[in-house]
Amino acid sequence: MPCCVVGLFLGLYIVLTIFGIPGTVLTTAGGIIFGLSWGTFWSVLGATLGALGAFLAARYLLRDWALSKFHRHHVLKRIRAAVHRNPLTLVLAMRFAPITPFNLINFLFGLTPIHWVPYTLGTFIGIIPGTILYTWLGVSGKTAFSGGDRLPFIFALTILCLLSVIPPLFLEKCRSTRP
Repeated sequence: MPCCVVGLFLGLYIVLTIFGIPGTVLTTAGGIIFGLSWGTFWSVLGATLGALGAFLAARYLLRDWALSKFHRHHVLKRIRAAVHRNPLTLVLAMRFAPITPFNLINFLFGLTPIHWVPYTLGTFIGIIPGTILYTWLGVSGKTAFSGGDRLPFIFALTILCLLSVIPPLFLEKCRSTRP
């Protein structure tokens, strides 16, 4: 694969992430273009660098404005408090949970006192499972649509559908059990 293709892919991924545009389509395209291993690697790298860019933009360009508007918001207060206890674990937990929007987390953590190292490490590690899944969707879709085995593609779609349905059902169950 020519270096310019990798560079274009990474540059596009980083810019889209900084501007808050979801990278799932690009991750899936990474699977089509680069295959499972390299597609996952380049997608994780691009998403992590883009997340760091968004984090730094929130911290150094938007922080004063955002805190003046949202400093009393209960979610921001809880995250700012939790960052002091175990920042890496907090980032990992939020990245592993499929219900937390990736791009919102990038900007939200930029408004907290978390150091960029645990944020970046937690992001890098925490996005690997989901990235593998979306990359696999691209790989298996390419195979299925070129006349190959369709079962892996159907399986990948089924897993993604389940992962998108389970969190809202879980939240609804939690809300209904509250007194």
